[in-house]
Amino acid sequence: KQWFNAEYGDLTPELIKTLQLICGNILCPALELVDKEAIWKVKSSQGRSVFQIRSENEQYTCLKREMYCHCRGFSDTVINKRTVFLCKHLLAVFIACALDKVHVDVREPEFVENLLQFSIT
Repeated sequence: KQWFNAEYGDLTPELIKTLQLICGNILCPALELVDKEAIWKVKSSQGRSVFQIRSENEQYTCLKREMYCHCRGFSDTVINKRTVFLCKHLLAVFIACALDKVHVDVREPEFVENLLQFSIT
């Protein structure tokens, strides 16, 4: 799949090459998540929000501002090994936000707070 066609107008070939150099092998899986429209912003009526990656086989919670994801890849490669600076889920969140390809799910404040609690435990 080529992500620099008209469907993704902001992702030029030059930008894709730059992202590939910076992000390495997580770029394609991140773009696939964006392509599958798996990025959700879950926000409360009080303004708190988290991002969720919702796909067939996985659901992960990401905190964009804090640059955190509760997936195993994040804890292994970002926190423990320090070989990369973000996981495919966080990269997908940033790309989806830049392309305005994020679904929004408004929930009760307690629901969002529970997601926050779960993602950091």
